[in-house]
Amino acid sequence: AVLTGMMPYHLLGTDKPVATALEGYPQLSWLKTAVEIGAIAGLSSVVLVMMMGQTRIAYTISRDGLLPKFFGKVHARFRTPYVATIVV
Repeated sequence: AVLTGMMPYHLLGTDKPVATALEGYPQLSWLKTAVEIGAIAGLSSVVLVMMMGQTRIAYTISRDGLLPKFFGKVHARFRTPYVATIVV
């Protein structure tokens, strides 16, 4: 609702609608920068957590026998599924 109040909705059909709406207000350029940095930080953290989760899922599926056994290899020192981590 706020974005359509800032500019017409048909102009917001971009990959970055919040930043696009803020481009129309030069006095809010600092907020546009903050929104873009926040989006990058948020996406980066999600990708990192998804990669960590996927290695554990591959490890568990391999222990169940649905993936090859080498995905279930655990590092002797760190006790983590290192082969699954490298593959993912």
